[in-house]
Amino acid sequence: MKLASNGAYQQEAKSKFQVPNSKFISLIFAVQIQIFMEHFTLARVIHIVAVVLWIGGVSMVTTVIIPAIKKMKSKEDQLKTFEQIEGRFSLQAKITTVLTGLSGFYMLYVLDA
Repeated sequence: MKLASNGAYQQEAKSKFQVPNSKFISLIFAVQIQIFMEHFTLARVIHIVAVVLWIGGVSMVTTVIIPAIKKMKSKEDQLKTFEQIEGRFSLQAKITTVLTGLSGFYMLYVLDA
């Protein structure tokens, strides 16, 4: 095919390869942005809730539980009580730490930061 001076070749190429309607592209882009925002918002909520539970638990143990245990008279009771509380809290701390890390790294990945 020869390129005509009036651009006939360009018109023929355009007719062979239809470019999607710009409204269609805008719709697809809008849907992708909506899905991205939903996932990012969910990751942010998980991240904030996990941090609040994690730091709240640590502050509760250090400011309330440990001083209360220290006031117990028997060393055996202190140790037994602390081990029971620590066992329950360690599971919460492990879960919230993992959630905080995963959601934080996901947000960094998505934002390409």
